[in-house]
Amino acid sequence: HYPLRRQRQMCIRDRVSTQSTGEEEMSIRKSEQDNRLYRHFTLPNALDVLLISDPTTDKSAASMDVKVGFFNDPEEVPGLAHFCEHMVFLGTKKYPDEASYLNFLSEHGGNHNAFTSTEETNYYFDITPQFLEETLDRFAQFFIHPLFTQDSTEREMNAVDSEHAKNIQNDGWRSEQFLRSTSSVDHPYHKFGTGSKATLTREDIREQLLSFHSKYYSSNLMKLAVLGQESLDQLERWVKEKFSDIPNKSVTLPGFNGRPLSEPNLKRKYSVVSIKDLRTLSLIWPFGEQHTLYTKKPLNYFAHLIGHEGPGSVLSYLKKKGLANSLLAGSSVETSDFSFFKVSLDLTEEGINFIEDIITSIYQYIKLIKKDGIQQWIFQEMKQLAEIGFRFKDKEKPISYVSSISSWMQQYPISNVLSAPYLIDEYDPELISQHLNLLSPNNMRVHVFSKSFEGKTSKTEKWYNVAYSEDAISTELLQKWQDPPLNPELVLPNHNPFIPDDFSLKEPHAEYTSSYPILIKNSELSRIWYKHDQTFKKPKANLCFDIVTPVTYQSPKNCVAATLFSRLLADSLTEFSYDADLGGLHYSLSATIEGLQLHVTGYNCKQRVLLQKVIQRMAKFKVNTERFQLIKEAVTREYKNFQLEQPYSRALYNINLCTESFRWTNEEYIEAIEDIDPTFLQDFIPRLLESLFIEGLIHGNISHKEALDIFDTIEGVLKPKPLIITFQEQRVIKLTKGKTHLCRMYGLDPENNNSAIENFYQIGISTIQLTATLDLLCQIIQAPAYSQLRTTEQLGYLVFTGTRSDRGTEGFRVIIQSSVKDAGFLDERIEAFLKTFRADLEKMPNDEWERNVASVIDRKLEKDKSLREETKRYWREIINPHLYQFDRAIKEVEVIKKLKKQDMLEFYDKYISPDSKERRKLSSQVFGKGFSMVPNEEAKKNPDVVVIEDKRAFKRSMPLFPLVYTGLDRKSSRL
Repeated sequence: HYPLRRQRQMCIRDRVSTQSTGEEEMSIRKSEQDNRLYRHFTLPNALDVLLISDPTTDKSAASMDVKVGFFNDPEEVPGLAHFCEHMVFLGTKKYPDEASYLNFLSEHGGNHNAFTSTEETNYYFDITPQFLEETLDRFAQFFIHPLFTQDSTEREMNAVDSEHAKNIQNDGWRSEQFLRSTSSVDHPYHKFGTGSKATLTREDIREQLLSFHSKYYSSNLMKLAVLGQESLDQLERWVKEKFSDIPNKSVTLPGFNGRPLSEPNLKRKYSVVSIKDLRTLSLIWPFGEQHTLYTKKPLNYFAHLIGHEGPGSVLSYLKKKGLANSLLAGSSVETSDFSFFKVSLDLTEEGINFIEDIITSIYQYIKLIKKDGIQQWIFQEMKQLAEIGFRFKDKEKPISYVSSISSWMQQYPISNVLSAPYLIDEYDPELISQHLNLLSPNNMRVHVFSKSFEGKTSKTEKWYNVAYSEDAISTELLQKWQDPPLNPELVLPNHNPFIPDDFSLKEPHAEYTSSYPILIKNSELSRIWYKHDQTFKKPKANLCFDIVTPVTYQSPKNCVAATLFSRLLADSLTEFSYDADLGGLHYSLSATIEGLQLHVTGYNCKQRVLLQKVIQRMAKFKVNTERFQLIKEAVTREYKNFQLEQPYSRALYNINLCTESFRWTNEEYIEAIEDIDPTFLQDFIPRLLESLFIEGLIHGNISHKEALDIFDTIEGVLKPKPLIITFQEQRVIKLTKGKTHLCRMYGLDPENNNSAIENFYQIGISTIQLTATLDLLCQIIQAPAYSQLRTTEQLGYLVFTGTRSDRGTEGFRVIIQSSVKDAGFLDERIEAFLKTFRADLEKMPNDEWERNVASVIDRKLEKDKSLREETKRYWREIINPHLYQFDRAIKEVEVIKKLKKQDMLEFYDKYISPDSKERRKLSSQVFGKGFSMVPNEEAKKNPDVVVIEDKRAFKRSMPLFPLVYTGLDRKSSRL
């Protein structure tokens, strides 16, 4: 899937990695700061391989991309390629145990996944480096001799069906399939790629799988990327040894007939019923394939202009008219045969009535681009930003990196495989103009998604039952859009003042150099944590501010008002901040339980300019009445749309409502927002900012003096008083020992047949000992839980086990979403698994125990891959629950090394085992369409069950865990 986003394509600053490839030298262009070594070669079986040697990596990884996707599904078996992707994991001739691969990865710090798209199926994993060789051997067998046993075939069909069921009520999935289903039947784009039990249930399904794998899984269609600590020579030996047996069937893929969107599918408007209350307008134009144009990327030029958000842009104009809230432009689908260019807008309530006018404004802007001609300075600016972005690109996680590379190897020449997705080398105004001319109403189709079309449609899409109507766009309207009058309010953007121009690295001050953040200020107004970056050495910094005020969460009305303030402020700054965004400098402001959080991230050279503008706007904010009404309406829709989120999201949400001492509900927000008007909000903002405590983390290429100056600036502009208002901090309910607390509800989407459960097993106050023990338990239980509950019992596609942390407390949780079983049954199966797992844990051999210990230690000691990752880790320690354990991982590893299996058995018997009399359990259950729950009166007959009917009343009757105190107060009374 190719996400639609603002066009921030990146280019390259050349650096060449030259490695011997036998008879010739192969140069691979890479980023200036990339010190990894690369080697490309092709095996005798025509398997294309790219090796990456990185002695510093703490995770090895590999990915195989097979150039076959759902385009290759037989018409009579939709979803076969996707089903094949699921099945290859479930046992091979050399490793027949279907849980073998997952268990091996789990015990050695590994992860894995795969995806199927239009023309490719991509498999990938990572692993602790010393186990790369054996993992490669297991991985290679997927492509040599998978078993596709009859038993696993029948069971895994349910997983595919559950995956589809999870997506049926999701507007994003519905939108994608709707476009496919209404495209030309002569082109494979029209196919249903996910598949379902209905499409896969056939007597010959195993034979179909074997035939599909035999036909298409040929080494000449495969690209392999391997990353490890080892030398290139060693990696090459392993690959030759393990992957040479993949058969080369010299497969030539069939060509495609026709075009996905042709005359019968264009010049049409589709009015589509959404599940949520959406108002989305999309304009879609088909183009030829773009992969071979990677050095020029003609679509990027007008994506950059049409998607711009500065003064004179389409979005700026439509916002002033009150018709739209956001606009995205760019490639939405790219294949080897075609691509789609898409402009997508989120409309206001008024905007849905002015579709023709909105489309007219887009064509007016297109005409403006044509009139002014292709501007070389605009291209050069895009290229410059791309070069900077690529030069200082963050290092990806190895698993993501190899997955991307193996896919790119199918699309680009090997010499440019690392740079092609980012690079824009050649200015070709004629090519841009040719593509621009295809942005024609005669080459367009229009999609409008809205709940308001319900009951007014005439057609139904086959796979997701999407209701829609289809209308031809009149000749008169097409002619109007083909040559609209110029709009004087629309202009091309000016030069970007936020292009970074200072990449110097600041020298660290010895007194303020540390492995972890240090406290450089602690006053009645603020607390500053500071760390100068000496790891990644990029001209970037992350500024994080927790602006604490009790006013935010005093009432649902205040909470909503704080959200409206943050959204309106961002809306008012869009024209200013968009250039910064393009220049790699970003900010966000959001309302939280404790106040507001402000983040400014990116290149440090112009960070202060953006930060100062945001703070000044906060201090002197004036509510624009017209924008207030539009933002209020958008936020109201978001609150209401939350009711239609996936059932598992609601199950998690109900756990929060039941365990947090005070928490406003989504329903209360919906009620409160109705009473907020511009006058109330204008009066609220000074109260919100009157008394504050600001805690911040300044991390990156920035001096301690600059960090202090930043806080002086913030305090000087906002001029807050010290926090003197007493407020109660959020605390966590202590569940009753030996009881199962039951919170149940029917799903709020009447058409969603998925049920969901979160079983939460509360343990207690967070300590290093507890979190270390709990993390080791999660490591040990993860693979067997997945294998039993998902693979064997096929309860649902979504099965998760892990920790749950909240306000300084810890617990264990199991989450399942299922379209085939109700939440009560899921609870029974979870409990049955926990009972049998205890016996398995007791019988676990010592060598397996040690492998799991080593795996969790490796995970905890895994290095941050970017400044952003490191900042996030420190920030978590600062904001929740203010424990400041910056060296947590080191301390937890010391505990884990000393843990014995008997320690874990005692821990499990006390907190998790169904036989425990001290266990504290809360089961949050959501029942989907067609399922019924046992009446509360029946459930109450069990003396060990507490049925929660009124969450607030329940919480008032329960004790609370104490607050965790570290000696660093936030200038508030603790009640």
